[in-house]
Amino acid sequence: MGCQELDNTFNEASHAKLEEDIHTGGVEKEESDCEEPFTCYSESDIDCSNSESTDQSADESDHEIITETWEEGIREDIVGDIGEIEAGPAPAVTKSKLASVNVFLTWLVYFTLFWQATCHISDNAVEWFLRFLFQFLNIIGLHVNNEFFTEVVLFFPTSMYLLRSIVNFDKDSFDKYVVCPNCTKLYRFDECIINENGVQKGKICDYVRFKNGRCKPCGTPLVKKVILKDGAKFYPLKIYSCNSVINELEKILERPGIPEACEQWRNHVTDVTEMGDKIYEDVYDGQVWQDFQQEGFLMGERCYGLSMNVDWFQPFKNMYDYSVGVLYFTILNLPRSIRFKFENVIVAGIIPALEKEPSSLNFFLEPIVSELKVLWNGIRMKTSLSKVPLLVRAALMCVVCDVPAARKVGGFKSHAGTKGCSRCYKSFPGGFGERKDYSGFDRENWEPRSKNKHNKFAEKIKRCKTKTEYLTKSRDYGTYYSVVTELQYFDCVRFIVIDPMHNLFLGTAKTMYKLWTKLKLLTPKKITILESRLKLMNVATDIGRIPSKISANYGKFSADEWKNWTTIFSMYALHGLLPEEHLKCWERFVLACRILCDPFLSKVELQKADILLLNFCRKFEQLYGRMAVMPNMHLHCHLRECLIDYGPISAFWCFAFERYNGYFGQIPTNNRSVEIQFMRRLTILRHVENAQLPAQYNSEFSDLFHMPRSTRGNCKSLNFSILNASVAFNLQTIDWTNDELLIIPSAYREVALSSDDSIVLSLVYRTMYPNQNINVEHLSKLTRRFGSIHIQCSWAAVWFKVRVQDFTFS
Repeated sequence: MGCQELDNTFNEASHAKLEEDIHTGGVEKEESDCEEPFTCYSESDIDCSNSESTDQSADESDHEIITETWEEGIREDIVGDIGEIEAGPAPAVTKSKLASVNVFLTWLVYFTLFWQATCHISDNAVEWFLRFLFQFLNIIGLHVNNEFFTEVVLFFPTSMYLLRSIVNFDKDSFDKYVVCPNCTKLYRFDECIINENGVQKGKICDYVRFKNGRCKPCGTPLVKKVILKDGAKFYPLKIYSCNSVINELEKILERPGIPEACEQWRNHVTDVTEMGDKIYEDVYDGQVWQDFQQEGFLMGERCYGLSMNVDWFQPFKNMYDYSVGVLYFTILNLPRSIRFKFENVIVAGIIPALEKEPSSLNFFLEPIVSELKVLWNGIRMKTSLSKVPLLVRAALMCVVCDVPAARKVGGFKSHAGTKGCSRCYKSFPGGFGERKDYSGFDRENWEPRSKNKHNKFAEKIKRCKTKTEYLTKSRDYGTYYSVVTELQYFDCVRFIVIDPMHNLFLGTAKTMYKLWTKLKLLTPKKITILESRLKLMNVATDIGRIPSKISANYGKFSADEWKNWTTIFSMYALHGLLPEEHLKCWERFVLACRILCDPFLSKVELQKADILLLNFCRKFEQLYGRMAVMPNMHLHCHLRECLIDYGPISAFWCFAFERYNGYFGQIPTNNRSVEIQFMRRLTILRHVENAQLPAQYNSEFSDLFHMPRSTRGNCKSLNFSILNASVAFNLQTIDWTNDELLIIPSAYREVALSSDDSIVLSLVYRTMYPNQNINVEHLSKLTRRFGSIHIQCSWAAVWFKVRVQDFTFS
């Protein structure tokens, strides 16, 4: 039988079987656009044995369920999202035929999934390409008489379902919950349809927050009725996609090299300066990590520290009222060079967009906390070092996120509350609807919070039986109940840190510029001068520029651009434009940020940065008034405590998680149930990353499973030892012919040296080569400027990358 005849026979059989299965509810059709929203229940095919139906009140039975009419083509979008319904038919396959082409098609499947996930290709686009490729091969088959080729065409996948079925891939291998849009209570899907007098209806939320008083059930609908051509379906209003932290951790540990990398920290030795001061290099030098060591948790093998981040982002452009929340986990045991790589990050949950951000995250955190309790006691997992499951333990050691999310995770009052600090009990005066007074930096008088007191207050608030009692106690204590307090080892006060990225750059740096323009300290004429100076600045290639039209773009600056503005551009650009006293005040903040951004921080430098921030806050209050002080400035005075506990800010700040939000924002969706589509796309990527690729054809295909980058280029070595140069006092003692340590990227900028630069360079060469006759006239005027250089060494790489910017070679 020819390829064309096989194609026609297969397509006719598939089409007939598919139509039959869809009408009988047996399977789902192939996906349309990105992903299908949820499988919903038909009024005629739902189990009527729900015992809860007899308990529904009269008010509930009379509640009008939201009803929508969807266009005919949408049916394929919702079939199979909740239930165990399978999608699409597969051709009848014999083992002998499948074995002959299995390896070939497996490579095709994995590369297609990898290409789709990394390049953000929609399912429709992939299926379109597969159908074209199938017809292309089919036509070739008319001119090729080869049995193997005929079998490849016969079993070639023409849909996403068939593509995934070849490698037995389940794109929905995560939990899905129906979320109450009002109180955020979570329900299983099979709980959301009730039988009332023989009629199927959507359930409404029956959650009651307080047992006494006049509180009534929430009463918010959980599902809506969708009218389709062939009947009605029930569809959840909001969906929470939740990944198992245990399963995702096991997948990471099963990757070759990861378990070994997680043990490298044991070789870390905390350095000290010549004066005996401690140097903070990573989280391992922080007090929290050392406390877990002393308590014995980290002394055993396969014991891991986890860090959690919660963040919201807008997945759609120009829709700023639609925010999706994501819960990330990272493994602190991993070296910092790979700790924040996306393949080593666990996405534990995606919170749906609600009318307003939830006041508490307890319902979303409950499934995660349950798993964290299991991990603390230990659970057996497979790793790349042992296929026999071994005992693995893990603990949540750090939560880092912006202020609103941190308050919700830890159970603290909002920063707008009277006791709005998560680190101390300082009161911020101000009535309801009034701006709070955050001034006063006499921190020696601030009463610190403690774990025992916070947990005690949280337990009291949990037992409140009326709303009045709840509001009164939460106001007096500055505390709410948080489910993370159920982790016996977790200290909400210490372990929930202040994120330096939000606190310093997206907070104070942005506030200062807005204040200068508001007070006319920066007039339009001065801003024009400032922008002209920014255009003239020639910075290192890896730093990146900030938009020269700062007046029009500062509101959209990223955190990295605010960091560059603060630490690099601002002092030069503002010189002579701001009044001297205001510029000196800002200079203290800039100097503190430059110290704190250093990846290596001594105890003395930390104290210096803390004093600079404290003096900045006091001077700010003096210049701009008490009511101009922002809550971030109060938190500046607590940053030192966070760095003592967790090391330099680059070990835990949120820059990496902001990039992950951008990854999700690039995923194409059909604008319906985007949370599921995000989690499915992530599941595809993780499946390909953890897949055991066939050994056959590995040399031909494996190199293609890497995202090409135009800026990567080839690196070449330079002939001198930069490691010795970084610690030596006498440059004449350096062996400049050693080429084992230093590599530079292929990207560079050609710059013409000025006469002053040439003189300085000649002096350096004379020091390096004292026996050579160095003449300034013989030096090249055109040099290559590199943004940074990379050193093949554990600690010197970061030290020199920061301190040697604008590195030039002639």
